[in-house]
Amino acid sequence: MIKQIAFLKARPALETSTFIDLYEREHAPLVASLLPSLSGYRRSYVVPGLMVSRAHPGDESWRPDYDVVTQLWFRDAQALEACNTALADKAISGAIRTSEARLFRQGETRIATCEEFITPADTLQPRPAGHHGPPAIKLLGTIRKRSDMSRAAFVERYEHGHCALALRVLAKDGVPMFARYRRSFPTGDQSDFDVLTEVWFWTQDQYHQFLEIHADEKVGAAIAADEAELFDRNSITMVSVQEHISPIGAERP
Repeated sequence: MIKQIAFLKARPALETSTFIDLYEREHAPLVASLLPSLSGYRRSYVVPGLMVSRAHPGDESWRPDYDVVTQLWFRDAQALEACNTALADKAISGAIRTSEARLFRQGETRIATCEEFITPADTLQPRPAGHHGPPAIKLLGTIRKRSDMSRAAFVERYEHGHCALALRVLAKDGVPMFARYRRSFPTGDQSDFDVLTEVWFWTQDQYHQFLEIHADEKVGAAIAADEAELFDRNSITMVSVQEHISPIGAERP
């Protein structure tokens, strides 16, 4: 599976609700119809709520330099090539670019091809009884690695060290608080982040339990000490997002 991530900024004149409505009602269906080789297509919109930047502590006016994180999956290299071939068609590319011009600030889109790691769902919080639909809360964060670490060392240390620690200490009754947990590591050298971390919580109550556990002095100290071993901690940002999923192809679970 090949994954691409795009960070997009809304046009200044668009209010958040209008931006989301236009994207979901017009642009997303257009892309899905014109690029049938997609295996998955998701949008995560930044919404008011948790917004944390280690570089701007306590600054309530801080916002990330994107309004939506769009994620695309392709089954394999052949499917990605089919997408690129479709985009070479002037009619298809023209329709998509016309739609993009209505929504996004031109020249500010950032795209990265990533290697994705997914924690098995059966090791995380089970769906609560009576809960229908997707998880209620999603957080998304970008982080840069320490400058003295190679990408390979960073991925290895994150997956087998930091990730394992988070799952162990951010838990209740031995079960991690997350409903879902994913990490995406850019494969190229031109990205301005080294990992995109995504975590979901089934309910508001479980999210608040997670915050209480994270605020515990011993837990917080353990996580901070581990972060210092592999992250540029000033680069850590975390935002709350509203996720939309297009039901196409072999959509990621």
